[in-house]
Order: sequence, then structure tokens, then C-alpha cells
Amino acid sequence: MLGLTLYGTIGDFHMTEFPASWFQSINPLAIIVLAPVFTMLWGKLAGVNMEPSSPLKMALGLALVALGYVIIAYAVHGVDSNTKIAMFWLFALYIVHTMGELCLSPIGLSMVSKLAPLRLSSLLMGTWFLANAAANKFAGTLSALIPPSAGDASAAPVAIPSFLGVEINNLFIFFCVFIVLSGSAAALLVVLYKKLIKMMHGVN
Repeated sequence: MLGLTLYGTIGDFHMTEFPASWFQSINPLAIIVLAPVFTMLWGKLAGVNMEPSSPLKMALGLALVALGYVIIAYAVHGVDSNTKIAMFWLFALYIVHTMGELCLSPIGLSMVSKLAPLRLSSLLMGTWFLANAAANKFAGTLSALIPPSAGDASAAPVAIPSFLGVEINNLFIFFCVFIVLSGSAAALLVVLYKKLIKMMHGVN
């Protein structure tokens, strides 16, 4: 996974390498566990009139996405493609990103259903999912920037990818790209949230 070997133990069960497919179960399990926690959290905050607005919740979600990449960037800083890292780092990444997802996806869907004119609700809900599809396509494009050194060491040398003039020659810089993009989006949403609240006309 990510060109690195992940290692660890589960009880008395020892392994030197975990298949990447095993980690795909972390996100759905975390959603099942954390969704009620977030529901109770927003309810508690609403009870004391401290619940953040929907735009701020989404900004928090983007900040958590950035934090997840900070965690994995720290884990791979200064290591090469043959270095083993603990599975904890990828586990932490998935958990933090799931928390970000819970601040983004349900909040965004709720905003579309509440703010869309009734006659356009289906169209705008489809636009929401179309935006998700476009974001996934962009994520795929960015994932192609992973440096050659993070892949098969026996592969023939290839050109070093770059993004906005920055050469991505190691995994640390690769993840820093995601930190900057998601962190910038969070900051932009924080700057705009008061204007967005006015445009929502009391809907939260």
C-alpha cells in the first residue's frame, strides 16, 4: 500500500505484511461506529446553542482531511520505498478521514435537500453527485503524481512528476500536495462561511 510495507500484530497473530484490501474495511466500520457519536455531538452542541453552521462543519471536515494527510506525511517523512512503517499510521489516516467524511457528506446532502427549490431538488441532488464524480476524477489524476520511487524499485526510470511547478520526488512531498489543497479549501470555506450563511436565509 502506497509503495510501503505495513507491519503489525493482531493479538498473537503476527504478520510482516498486511494486504491493502484489509484496510478497506476501516472506513465503513468507522462510519458505523462514529456516525452516532457525531449525531450526539451536534445534538449536545445544539442544546447549548453552540452547534456550528453547516458551512463551518464542512470546513471542519476539510480540515480533518488535511490532518489525515499530515499524519501519513509525517509517517513517510525521510523514509524510502523499502522502509516498513507501522499499520497504525494508515489506520489513523482512515479514521481521521472518516471523521472528515461525516462532517462533509451528510451535511452537504442535507444542505442540498434544504436549500434547493422544490422543482429543482432532484436536479441539484444529481449535481451534488456529479460534483462528487468530478472530485473523484481529479483525485485519480492527482494520485498519478505518486513518485516513481514509491512504486516498483525494479521498474525502468521514468520522469519525475510535478504539480504547479513542484517536483514530487518522494512520498512526503506527494502527501504535502493533498495537505495544501484540502487545507486551502478549508481556509477558503472559513473565510466565506458568513456570506454563505446570509445566502442560506436562516436555513442551517
